[in-house]
Amino acid sequence: KKPFKIIQMLGLFFILKFLTKQLALGELERRASEILGYRGVSIISPYPELGTDVDKPSDLELAEKIIAAVQGKEA
Repeated sequence: KKPFKIIQMLGLFFILKFLTKQLALGELERRASEILGYRGVSIISPYPELGTDVDKPSDLELAEKIIAAVQGKEA
């Protein structure tokens, strides 16, 4: 939500690698882990819903509706 803050945290070299398409997912995982202080992994998925933030009650309600809809399709 704050791209300039993210760029500042990641560093110029990291951003240049991203812009020149030289950045690997493993590098992104390691850098994010360094910044956040815990291990993170990338998930490649055809389901964009996985990227939904759930940090407010209304977000939780939406997530529950999405899960219910998906489960209904699988039944």
